[in-house]
Amino acid sequence: MDLKKGQKSRWQAGLLGAAAIAIGPLMVLSTPLKALAETLPLTLTTALTNGGSVQVTGVTAGRYSLTQLAARDRHRKLCLGFGDEQPDYTFTLSEPMPQLQIALDSSGQDTTLLVQGPLGVSCNDNADRSTRDAAISGEDWSEGTYRVWVGSFNSGEQLDYTLRISNP
Repeated sequence: MDLKKGQKSRWQAGLLGAAAIAIGPLMVLSTPLKALAETLPLTLTTALTNGGSVQVTGVTAGRYSLTQLAARDRHRKLCLGFGDEQPDYTFTLSEPMPQLQIALDSSGQDTTLLVQGPLGVSCNDNADRSTRDAAISGEDWSEGTYRVWVGSFNSGEQLDYTLRISNP
């Protein structure tokens, strides 16, 4: 999986710390994360196997209605919130993933997610009834490129968040 860093965020890796090299499609990272965080565009290659994860922190601030990108997702859920016109993150799966979760932690602030991929658009406003953090999870993620918009329920609202992509 390749992740490209948006200009408003800094990267953190949840697997092995500052530097690592692994065999095959697992993880390839050869310079300290702090140096990588200052490089644009950033590409981090990893496969989310055996419970691996990647996380990034950022701040919402968009005024673009995500409904203009998609009024409803492929499951007929409403796409709500406000983000940037361009995606905040882009990642590529080089092979299908049987299970994947994209989740926000904003300490309970009202965040939204829109993910556009090979099979269409998926949206989420609240992961469940107990939190206002957004999350999208599912099975059978196709190989290909995915674009991720992180938004807030209210236009222009600045909310700190951590976005985690994991193979639960």
